[in-house]
Amino acid sequence: MNRDDYRRAFDEAGFSPDFQQKTLARLAQEAGRTEKKERPSMRAKTTRRAVVLVCALAAALAVTAAAAVRLLGPGETAQAVGDSALAAAFTQEGAVLLDESVESEGYVITLSGLVNGAGLSSFCQDLEEDRLYAVLAVRSAAGTPLSYEDLNLSFTPLVAGYAPWQLNAWTLGGGVQSFDQDGVAYYLFDCRSVEPFADRTVYLAAFEGFPSAEIFTMAADGSISFTEQMESGLIPYPGQDGEAVTFTAEDETGAVFTPEADPASRPAGPHALFTLPLDPAKADPDAAARILSECGIEP
Repeated sequence: MNRDDYRRAFDEAGFSPDFQQKTLARLAQEAGRTEKKERPSMRAKTTRRAVVLVCALAAALAVTAAAAVRLLGPGETAQAVGDSALAAAFTQEGAVLLDESVESEGYVITLSGLVNGAGLSSFCQDLEEDRLYAVLAVRSAAGTPLSYEDLNLSFTPLVAGYAPWQLNAWTLGGGVQSFDQDGVAYYLFDCRSVEPFADRTVYLAAFEGFPSAEIFTMAADGSISFTEQMESGLIPYPGQDGEAVTFTAEDETGAVFTPEADPASRPAGPHALFTLPLDPAKADPDAAARILSECGIEP
């Protein structure tokens, strides 16, 4: 087992907060029992073996603690970017604390929590507008240190029944703040609240690029998912007219031709689609209609 497999195995194991203390205490107790059962001539040797065993397992537990990085909570993430008001909002009733993770393309994307409301942020200029705030963390599945600069992630809410390229973070005034800590990339995303659509399925997507038909697809019932191309790991580059770009090349005679390979494509990159646990009772059809109108979408 190599080092990455070793660390990943530890990461997947669950440990109680006092696991290390209880384990060491039990080892010490068992070492004492072993020492009493051995003959006097063997006591020194047995004691040394017991101490070595305790020290070795203590070192292993220390490696476990280092490998299992504790992610910052939503409030801690908000505090880290200097937004004390939002940090407090994540401790109040109405905030939704989550720990949902998706592993994709060698990364683990975690949705830590979200909160909706007006005047929740120290940086919000419009105190009367309800906004959605969501905290996400991204780490390497192999446990190697990661920086947000290593990625080019976009985040957007999506609403079932409305095309992702029409109703998204760009039309909802979205923004994101990001930073690194302990080899984990953290993101604090915000946009206009999507609670008015709570009677529909509302998603939060993390992906590389902009919402397009190459990335998202909508079924007949309005549900949204990633395209088969995204799930396969390669998607074509969209052109300015929305069509896929096809590169051409010249052969030795100077003739222009289209290569036999598929249209130019790029790696899909890490991606995740979370379903937001919104309260259907907070749906507001009138507010939803206003949002759609302002986004240029027919209700």
